[in-house]
This record gives sequence, structure tokens and C-alpha cells, in this order.
Amino acid sequence: MTLSIDELSKTIEETRSSLRKLEKFRAELTGNPIEIMDVVSEEKRKEFDELLDSTRSGRELIISRSRKVEVAIERHLVCWIAKKELDMHENSIAYLLGNRERTTMFNSFEAAEMLIKYPGKYSHYLEKLLTRIMKFKQGKACLQ
Repeated sequence: MTLSIDELSKTIEETRSSLRKLEKFRAELTGNPIEIMDVVSEEKRKEFDELLDSTRSGRELIISRSRKVEVAIERHLVCWIAKKELDMHENSIAYLLGNRERTTMFNSFEAAEMLIKYPGKYSHYLEKLLTRIMKFKQGKACLQ
């Protein structure tokens, strides 16, 4: 039995994915931390990078510890999109956003949901951000 290159590549990727899951599970059981970047697939990292690049504030400010309102709001929305649209785990998002605590991500998700439900005085800014996000999602859909 011979495998084509495509079949072999698919098998290798499935094996790597399974290995990452097993390593993560082992680390959880033993309490030994693993490098979370090993658990995030290349595809998810690329999508996350594209999301950061699509922000108005830019990658550096989103990842920074800046507490400016505009940056914080955009960071909250990046976290929300990464979780809801890119289906990323909180730990992965926290790591990719400058090695933050996972609880910080929970707070960001909650803040983003509140902004979306009750935009209040930030409605004009939120509208601009959501327009940019839709453009990002359309670009992502074009790539698929």
C-alpha cells in the first residue's frame, strides 16, 4: 500500500494535532506547564495575526499594556472575536496577547459582550470597529 503525498501530509498533520492534545492533557494532569504556542495550530496563529493586523490601533498597542479607552475596547473585541469566531481557547488568546492571565481574558470577553449589548457613549467608536471586523471576516472568508 502506497500513500500519496497529500494523504501522507494529512496523516502527519492529524498525528501532530493528536500529539499536541495529548501533551496538553498530560501537562494538565501533572501540573507541568507546556508552551501554549505548541498547542496553537499554525492556521490559528495566522488567523490571529491577521486579526491583530486588521485593528485600527495596530498589533503593538493591542498586545501592549496600554489602558487607553480606544485600545482597551479594541483589545476586548479582539479577545471576543478570537474566542467566538476563531474558536480559540482562553489560554491561547492570553498567551498571544502578551502572556496575560487567563482570568484577564474572561474579563475581556465579558467587557466585549457588554459593549456589544450596551454600546452607550462608545457607540460611534464601536460601530467603526465592528465595520473593520466585518471587513476582516470577509477577507477571511475569501481565503477559504
